[in-house]
Amino acid sequence: MNEQVDGAKESYFRWLDSFNRRDFTGMLDEMHFPHLRISGKNELQIWENREDHELHLRGTSNRLDDENWKKTISENVTALQSGPNKVHLSMKQYRVNTMNQNYNIFDTLWIFILENGSWGVKFRSSYLSASSEVINSGSSD
Repeated sequence: MNEQVDGAKESYFRWLDSFNRRDFTGMLDEMHFPHLRISGKNELQIWENREDHELHLRGTSNRLDDENWKKTISENVTALQSGPNKVHLSMKQYRVNTMNQNYNIFDTLWIFILENGSWGVKFRSSYLSASSEVINSGSSD
């Protein structure tokens, strides 16, 4: 592993820890904006800034509560490509509900960039298609 991959993975796992604690500030600190995502339904979502994405995160959090979500786990976090300022991480994620059952298992690709001396995710693409996924929630609506 190299320094760039280490930086991207460290950023990702800080984001995941914040996601599981519903710490919006912590999640946003590991993201670069504008931030882009291709949803499980192949819709491009764009959030221009932290404030736009925080609104999305709050809505997602409410929908996760409706699913009886407890946490999200990532496995096989693997660097597919890396360069001095960009790393592509692939992983399998799954959600765990309050009965400790796995659900919504999906593959995802995250692209991390080094910007202003900090690693953060800039682009995501996942195969998640669930009630907690928000379609048309970005500022590009």
